[in-house]
Amino acid sequence: MRDWLSERAQATPEAVALIFEDRQWRYADLNRQVDVTAAALRRSGVADGDHVAALLPNSPAYVCLVHGLARVGAVLIPLNTRLTVPELSWQLDHTGSRWLVHDQSLAGTAESVSGEDRRLLDVETLWHGADSAPPFTQSDVAVDFHLDRMQAIVFTSGTSGRPKGAMLTYANHFWSATASSYRLGIDPGDRWLSCLPLYHVGGLAVIFRSCLYGSAVLLHQGFDLEAVSGAMSEQGVTLASFVPTMLQRLLDYRDGEGWPGSLRLILLGGAAASPELLQRCRQLKLPVAA
Repeated sequence: MRDWLSERAQATPEAVALIFEDRQWRYADLNRQVDVTAAALRRSGVADGDHVAALLPNSPAYVCLVHGLARVGAVLIPLNTRLTVPELSWQLDHTGSRWLVHDQSLAGTAESVSGEDRRLLDVETLWHGADSAPPFTQSDVAVDFHLDRMQAIVFTSGTSGRPKGAMLTYANHFWSATASSYRLGIDPGDRWLSCLPLYHVGGLAVIFRSCLYGSAVLLHQGFDLEAVSGAMSEQGVTLASFVPTMLQRLLDYRDGEGWPGSLRLILLGGAAASPELLQRCRQLKLPVAA
């Protein structure tokens, strides 16, 4: 069995997969870029079963890292970029992460948590690959893909003590996506707005579900009210994922402004939605699933 992006790129290569700022990638484009990332991971020494941590903001390169690690059989350890150096060090040690992928904005923090047994990788190097090296094909880098493989270790918020590393398999993502499709329906023309960080399980879920469904992800680096509101109005958003505080702020920001007819559902997660927030959405006839 091949990874989900490979299957999707074969099934609907021309469909839009990812939109970020003023660029977009079809599934065929994204698949080729993931081949570059997977080959760069292999050349760097990342092996099947290795734990690879990511200290990154949302970006197309991060999306390719998620898929690239699936392709080479490594396990993603997505790190909260807001954590302190001691907190990051503990999570890296706790998960036995041999690799830490970072970008230039977090290079200093990455250096602070590096050690003799941990190697740093710049995500831009993985994104661009090695120009002078002979190309790897997908068959050179891909491992057998199975649902019972571990995809990631995602840490909880740690409200009752130290954060706990939740071990997620591809089966967890697959059956969650299946259940969601039964409840919410699938439209290949969906454009799913995601401003949740990719270190959050909600952010990862959008990446995998859209790939399984064949729809597009409209990815934002973070939650910027003006940018998110503008995307809702102007970019044909059909689905959007928020935590309740995000939606509350967006409702306040758009007070009196209509909502686009393309929007079919807002998905809320990460915390309980208050009755007041849900009542406000009902009054605005805003479709919400909490």
